[in-house]
Amino acid sequence: MNQAENLVERVKIVNQANEFVEYVTRKVMREKALCHQATYIILVNSKGQICTHLRHKDKLWCGGYWTTCFGGCVSEGEDYDTNAQKELSEEAGIDHNNQLHGLDTFLYSTDVQKVWGKVFLMFYEGEVKFQKEEIQEIKWRYVNEVVQSKEQYTPDGNIALDVLLNYAKENQNQHEELKQLLKNA
Repeated sequence: MNQAENLVERVKIVNQANEFVEYVTRKVMREKALCHQATYIILVNSKGQICTHLRHKDKLWCGGYWTTCFGGCVSEGEDYDTNAQKELSEEAGIDHNNQLHGLDTFLYSTDVQKVWGKVFLMFYEGEVKFQKEEIQEIKWRYVNEVVQSKEQYTPDGNIALDVLLNYAKENQNQHEELKQLLKNA
């Protein structure tokens, strides 16, 4: 989706309790800093690395910042799950095959950005075919590398990473990838 199409896309606006209010264009949502829903999809490989990427410099939200997540605003006619599937396919070229694990939601709120995010986890070893309009560069990194340079990462993506780390601590015995993730946290 190009920048002009992006601005007229209708996104889901919610209140502080994450309850539906209305649909408005992305442009209106950004101009008025309205609370909306978004997805945050974190890819983890067998080494316990996460797939980080440099957001395109022209992105309205945190252009030129690194992030730990793929994802986007929940649009009209979508819920968190359908949006996560769509965004993973569009931004990373990955067919999810029902391998997305929904973790938890969080509220990120500042004067310029208010979002209820849902974090998803996917264990992934394949190629990431990123969308050049959205992403400039991909790097697989250990969590400690991200934490050491947190200021270079999107603030809401940092919160999503914290959600993943809490999940990993509680569920590390269920997935070897989570054990590896925590080794380098």
